[in-house]
Amino acid sequence: MKIRLVVEYNGANFCGWQIQKNGRSIQAELKKNIQIITGIEPRQLVAAGRTDAGVHARAQVVSFELDRNFNLDKLRSGISGLMRGELAVIGAEEVERQFDARLSALGKRYVYTILNREAPPTINAGFVWHYPWKLNLKIMREAAEAIKGFHDFTSFRSAGCNAKTPLREILVSKIELDGCYIYYVIEGVAFLKQMVRIITGSLVAFGGGFAKCGNIPELITKKDRKFAGVTAPAQGLTLDRVFYPTDQDLPDFWRVKIK
Repeated sequence: MKIRLVVEYNGANFCGWQIQKNGRSIQAELKKNIQIITGIEPRQLVAAGRTDAGVHARAQVVSFELDRNFNLDKLRSGISGLMRGELAVIGAEEVERQFDARLSALGKRYVYTILNREAPPTINAGFVWHYPWKLNLKIMREAAEAIKGFHDFTSFRSAGCNAKTPLREILVSKIELDGCYIYYVIEGVAFLKQMVRIITGSLVAFGGGFAKCGNIPELITKKDRKFAGVTAPAQGLTLDRVFYPTDQDLPDFWRVKIK
């Protein structure tokens, strides 16, 4: 039985998705709890994206195999119950054997949230980057627009990134505003390690008037991490959605990618 889960989680208490020796991982906790509920060790447990420590997910997609059939409603409610508010399964379904949460995905959408006001957060503490200084939204929007396209993103790549190539394609990169909340929305086929957080830090540097380059194209051309902004804090980042060819509401530009 091949199963696809859509899960939401608070990344604050985890060392990231992938199993590691230095703390609790989402992958390890899911694997343990699936086995507790079903009595079967899940095989090939993979996620669409390996979120870093402290990063949240609104709709992470996970796939795995079980050696026998199991009631999906019991699995969904059981995992949510055992994870006690840290992770919830918001969808569970049986899928074709060839489905793979990571390899079958067309791309992903991340949303980074900045609280731009003097007063610190209370209700949304732990889910925003509190930035109390003035930001120029016009400049940030222009910088975000320049991120779109197929580029060498070496300048936005963390030192620990082991991707074979820094070339990536970004289809959506925009700034949205809701009161004192600034949302950076980015969609791409794939991302480098900490790429979204470094881009966000760079957008803030441009908006705050302390960027080390004149504009984003110049920063991309530099191909040097030291010219980019700080790596934005993990707690402001959320994996918002993963796109698949079977999605009924797939945006037109992702349908073009399928062809």
